[in-house]
Amino acid sequence: MRRFTRFDQSLLVKEYAEVGLPSPVQGNLELHHMVEKRKRAGDLINLSIMTDQTPPPVVRIAAAEQALKGGYIKNVFSVRKKICDFYETDRGARFNPETEIFLTTGSQLGLDSAFKLLIDPGDEVLMGEPEYATYEPMIHFYGGKAASCPLVLKGTTWAFDLAAFRKAVTPRTTLVVMSHPNNPVGYVYRKEDLQAIAGIVKEQGCWLISDEIWSTLILDERLAFTSMGVFEEIKDRLVVLFSASKTFGMSGYRVGAIMGPADFIQAVDQVVRFTVQTAPTIGQVAFARALDLAETGPWLDVRKAELRRRLQQTVRQMNGLRRLRCAEPESGVFLFPFIGDYGMGSLKFAMRLLEEKGVYVLPGYFYGRHCDGYLRISLSVSEEDYRTGIGRLLEFVRALEG
Repeated sequence: MRRFTRFDQSLLVKEYAEVGLPSPVQGNLELHHMVEKRKRAGDLINLSIMTDQTPPPVVRIAAAEQALKGGYIKNVFSVRKKICDFYETDRGARFNPETEIFLTTGSQLGLDSAFKLLIDPGDEVLMGEPEYATYEPMIHFYGGKAASCPLVLKGTTWAFDLAAFRKAVTPRTTLVVMSHPNNPVGYVYRKEDLQAIAGIVKEQGCWLISDEIWSTLILDERLAFTSMGVFEEIKDRLVVLFSASKTFGMSGYRVGAIMGPADFIQAVDQVVRFTVQTAPTIGQVAFARALDLAETGPWLDVRKAELRRRLQQTVRQMNGLRRLRCAEPESGVFLFPFIGDYGMGSLKFAMRLLEEKGVYVLPGYFYGRHCDGYLRISLSVSEEDYRTGIGRLLEFVRALEG
């Protein structure tokens, strides 16, 4: 059989074997096989992915319908300007809409384009942990070597360890990539930490990718989001990813934005030309309309309130158990509870939960090789699935506790 070298690199078989785990790809295939079996039998509750149930803002739908009447348009300037205006007005971060932003087919394509341009074989790329599940496989796909700097769970609160980050950045580090707010734990980096990260990145001379697609879904009203784009001292080596997919339920529109230095964006234009040419016109137009917060803001407020209710209620129930610990996320739609005191790894826990209760969640180690004591649970599902799924999960844990 033909060997696909880059694909083989991305499977992470060796890297996860070093910590006694199957690769995330292997684990996902094993779990998915059980999911399909359970689907055929019926009674599956899927708490693994974001399947937003909130009806979308009417103005966004109207914008998409209007775009259907038009033709093919690449990298619409009015949309780029809308996003840049939003970043400047809402966040104080300035990007030139003419030269420093490009619209991509979802932020995933922006991430892929950035990795293509910024990772050479042998480069060390530092990421957080837990972290968005596709970072590590993609880093290895392009020949890089992933290193990690874990967030820390202190009781029922996640925290960033600046001293550990400073130590993790070495002369071999050529790129730092971070989801901000963090996916999956929902941690919002504080401004003083971001300022310190910017100083370390500048001192090292490496690039930084700030993946800010969850930044418009901050749930803790006491917190203000700070974009890495406000730190002018690193703008010559900074890449910012942004999207309406998560906040406005627009994953299916396949549109995102990548912002960075003009020469980098010019290169992104060519990389995208070699792959998908451009983001869907409908998605571009709807993206801009979604950012009209005067009209979509009330819809977003309702969505946030519903997420807060679910998250707070479930975290309270989980922390009432003897051996389960869960932080209340400051952003996003996911819970990342610690289940490491139940005598089994996260894949086995997820498979038993699926087999015995019909509830599908994701093992924590999919989000980092040192996260085997956690699960990732999505609460962006229907009310019925939320109540049934969480109820069954709590029953399962209570049975483990005896």
